[in-house]
Amino acid sequence: MRNYAPLLDVVRSRDRFLLTSHLFPDGDGLGSAIALAGGLRKLGKDALIFMPSPVPARYAFLDPEGEIGHWKSGMDASGFQDREALFVLDCSAWDRLDGLGRLLAPLPMLKVCIDHHKSACEFADASLLDVSAAATAEMVYELVVEQAGLGLDGTMAQAIYAALVTETGGFQYSNTTPRVLRLAADMLDCGVSADRVDIELYQRNPAHQIRFLARSLDTLGLGASGKMAWVAVGMELFRATGATAEDTVSLVGYPRSIDGVELALMFFEDYPNSVKISFRSKSWFDVAEFARQFGGGGHVRAAGALMKMPLAEAVKRVTEAGEKALEQTPAA
Repeated sequence: MRNYAPLLDVVRSRDRFLLTSHLFPDGDGLGSAIALAGGLRKLGKDALIFMPSPVPARYAFLDPEGEIGHWKSGMDASGFQDREALFVLDCSAWDRLDGLGRLLAPLPMLKVCIDHHKSACEFADASLLDVSAAATAEMVYELVVEQAGLGLDGTMAQAIYAALVTETGGFQYSNTTPRVLRLAADMLDCGVSADRVDIELYQRNPAHQIRFLARSLDTLGLGASGKMAWVAVGMELFRATGATAEDTVSLVGYPRSIDGVELALMFFEDYPNSVKISFRSKSWFDVAEFARQFGGGGHVRAAGALMKMPLAEAVKRVTEAGEKALEQTPAA
């Protein structure tokens, strides 16, 4: 049974809240923030959502009025001085708040963390961490509806539904529990349009993204006797196609889809000597544990890391480690 009492105490005792998530916020981070902000406002609270980086285009439909702000270089903390509590959602590592985290760290606001990743949350004064939750939005729903007794409006329901869709791979991953499907059905009962969410998330790809995908798949590599596959894209490919980091979101799914592959990797170099890595597994390999040796972490089937080195070196180190890990770890 999840203990919501410390979070409810924060909600009841404070009036001005700041909500955020990790750098490059995804459907769960954004959906959780939007749903929680809606609940706080129903209680007469002042809730401000502010992210470490801009809302990706595919999630803009969740914020049609463009109310969510984001950190920019050179900002000062004057706009946050009155905030009494900070909710960090879908993120339990302070450094993943990037420049916004550095800006907020000295402020005296109470810090609260709600997350479903396999990690500790050392910065929080109060936290709710549960890896059994399919999405952070699942816990936000329980806090707002089941604990605080509030109803959902259409915006909140759509945000929760989008979070569930993205975190479960469209209800295909192993974290798709009966609870998740019942919760998704409840959001549809609230008026959410499943086909509209699908169109917004997956059917508004710009042409340059498809060109980027085609060129990226040319980098496909295989290892560990076919149990590992990866793609690796460098800065020159981003320049040639006009792609951005946002265009890499679904890329790791292609090597993962290959028959026989258990460990899939996606490397992309967005700055010199800065390589972001996505780790995915299909049925038994713990990528959260594997990613830790590279300073990363995440879920058993989906994790990430950042390595400060040239792209070729990062690929070499990780794939060599993957070869050894897949050789030594028996399939469950």
